[in-house]
Amino acid sequence: MRHKINRCYLIISIAIMMPYMMISQGVHDQIWYLNDSYRINWTSGSPVVEQIGQTSKDVEHVSTYTNSNGDVVLYSDGETLRNYLHHITPNGDDLLGSNSSSNSAIFVPSPSNLDQLYLFYTQGIESSSPQMLYSIIDLRADGGKGDIIEEYKNVKVLDGIGEYLTVTKGDCGSIWIISHSKVGNTFYSIRLGHNGIEEILNTSVGFSLVEEPFTTSAIGSLKINSQNTLIAFSSTADSISLFSFDSSTGRISNPILLPLTDGYIPSGGLAFSSSGSKLYVTESSSRRVPGAIEYDVHLYQYDLSVYNGSSIINSKALVGRPNVEISWFSFMQKGYDNKIYLTKRNSEFLGVINNPEELGQDCNYEDDGLFLEGLRQRRSRLPSFVVRADQVDIPQLDLVDSIVLCSYDTLSIELDTQRFDSLIWSDGYTGYDRKITDSGTYILSAYSQGCMEVDTINVSESEEISLPVDTVLCHSDSLVIDLSEYDDVVWSDGVTTAIRTINTAGLYGVSIIDETGCIVEESITIARAPRERSLLPTDTILCKGEQIKIISNESADTYLWSTGSTERFIEVLEGGMYTLDATYSDCTYRDSIIVYEMDCTPPQCHTYIPNGIHLSSRTGNNIFVVTSNCDMIDYSLNIYDRWGNEMYHSRDETQGWDGSYGDSPAMSGVYLYQLHYRHSPDEPIETATGTITLFR
Repeated sequence: MRHKINRCYLIISIAIMMPYMMISQGVHDQIWYLNDSYRINWTSGSPVVEQIGQTSKDVEHVSTYTNSNGDVVLYSDGETLRNYLHHITPNGDDLLGSNSSSNSAIFVPSPSNLDQLYLFYTQGIESSSPQMLYSIIDLRADGGKGDIIEEYKNVKVLDGIGEYLTVTKGDCGSIWIISHSKVGNTFYSIRLGHNGIEEILNTSVGFSLVEEPFTTSAIGSLKINSQNTLIAFSSTADSISLFSFDSSTGRISNPILLPLTDGYIPSGGLAFSSSGSKLYVTESSSRRVPGAIEYDVHLYQYDLSVYNGSSIINSKALVGRPNVEISWFSFMQKGYDNKIYLTKRNSEFLGVINNPEELGQDCNYEDDGLFLEGLRQRRSRLPSFVVRADQVDIPQLDLVDSIVLCSYDTLSIELDTQRFDSLIWSDGYTGYDRKITDSGTYILSAYSQGCMEVDTINVSESEEISLPVDTVLCHSDSLVIDLSEYDDVVWSDGVTTAIRTINTAGLYGVSIIDETGCIVEESITIARAPRERSLLPTDTILCKGEQIKIISNESADTYLWSTGSTERFIEVLEGGMYTLDATYSDCTYRDSIIVYEMDCTPPQCHTYIPNGIHLSSRTGNNIFVVTSNCDMIDYSLNIYDRWGNEMYHSRDETQGWDGSYGDSPAMSGVYLYQLHYRHSPDEPIETATGTITLFR
């Protein structure tokens, strides 16, 4: 029970602002490194192949980072980091990636520091459990040429991933790094935010990769469209799939498995058109001919205008047949001019899709579209693109973490309408002013400039008084309530003691003032159980050789008979006193019954001598009386204690011993009796001796 009175409101006004990071696309894709000796330069508006070294290192993939002017800053193949002078940086060797990985490395700007870069890289399929790792680069190091920070070099992120790596924008300055497991169907969405890696989301969806010869399940491509809504995944282990992507949560869902042409397998190529309305994939097959193997590569287009499985699958159109000597590694990338470029292993040309937004053959695939000026591709891929970071401002919430309210107080929260576009609380409330009277956790999501900030207030009421639950007292029991931990204790009947013993039924209310200054009231109801219960019927007679059932008069929670039975009834085969303990709501009651055993064959005389007295019995067992079905004459009864002291004497067969000695009650225990009697003057006097058990 709470005591409520009128008091003034507590008021907290909140209107806060702080910076955030927004990710935006830059001109980073103007330089493509094919390896450490050849690159494609787009700064003139058209692709120009340039030779920058004398020898070509055999690598599959090189990632490039350029500044906002399009100038090369750094590039890496996952094993080394090189600067714009083509030198390995001072701490840029011994990276634990692999230049044979399909996606060896990718640069990611730090969302919290414009002077730093993350370099994520993967190990190749040669590793039994390939890892994803990262190093952090300080762009100011080595005289502004950039270098890896030693304590953040080769930091492990994940085990057991394939050669899949891509990156895209998240919400409010975060960046998603996405990969896929080497086997199975797990995507990893790694959220890079202001505090570094803030979340790794595992999503099991789509085709499940299995371990293949040469572990080719780990090879392929992973691409995200420019709109950050779709992911395409191609593995050379017979799988090309399309998925929905949620850039705010990193969740990947709605898989569509794109069926392969009979006899063909994926060859790794994937590319979205700039609008995201078209997807291009490559498939390949091989067959033996005399003295050689012939390869056939097909370039297909899918129309993604409607994200519907059957519509997309039915839109599959053959738009080109690249001429290759080896079918693998027919990879694709969208260029700075929005055309799509395709690698052809052992060829000196890149294939080009000149009009990727057009349907079918109108996309105009050109097989020898870009001459590589003498570079014959062996394992080369085209680079993965990165996103860039620029700094702007965004409002951020900063509510109090927790607050204690008296039951009669109100918490009022007021937010500045100029700082937030919209608000929503966890219970659906959307107003800018909020009054809270109940305890609980209140989560506020505030939106501004397309970003969301979340904060939480934990509201608790003043402490409760630790009273016991409503109680039923048994017999002569009492209840002790200890409130010595509280100050200013006042009971409803005016008692002010903190420790109180209660033995009377009733409603007891109490109030305190807690350490926060709140007035708190509680109450407890105390009832008392009845002192006695009639559990058993009156004493009864049992004829020798027969059996009777004794049943308790009342239904109880538990039963325990003197025979050891725990049922409501017992079967009796011989005379004697039988005792029952029964519990009702944790209160225990006892009662007894005497069963007189007799020879029921008439006309013999029988004398019945009880073996005990239960003084608290309400069924007649509280007096020791000798009975007979015939008259008794010359009657004499003596009762002695264990030391031989005479406790009782009577010559009247109608009287009995009530368990007293003089004017005082005798103690519970065992007593001796001696009885003399006869039924007629012609019979001799009979003598009977034995013991009596006295119960109280």
